[in-house]
Amino acid sequence: MAITSGAEGFGNLFLGLSLLTAGWAIISEKALPVSLGWVRLIGGVATVARVLGLNDPVTYFASLIIAGVVFRVWAGNELRKGGT
Repeated sequence: MAITSGAEGFGNLFLGLSLLTAGWAIISEKALPVSLGWVRLIGGVATVARVLGLNDPVTYFASLIIAGVVFRVWAGNELRKGGT
């Protein structure tokens, strides 16, 4: 059980770091709307915070809803329209 929990935490840490990197790239390159990059950054911060021990319901739902649902729907819509 501890091995799978450790692997899950390690994977979630890299997921959060990749979300932060993607948000930073969106903000700096402006290939997509900057507000979409901020949504991605907030989702990455919430995911990393969960891995580092802040396991309250706010960070759980922030990482789940913001990083998962909101970004994917918004980014998919932007890509469907052709970007900026």
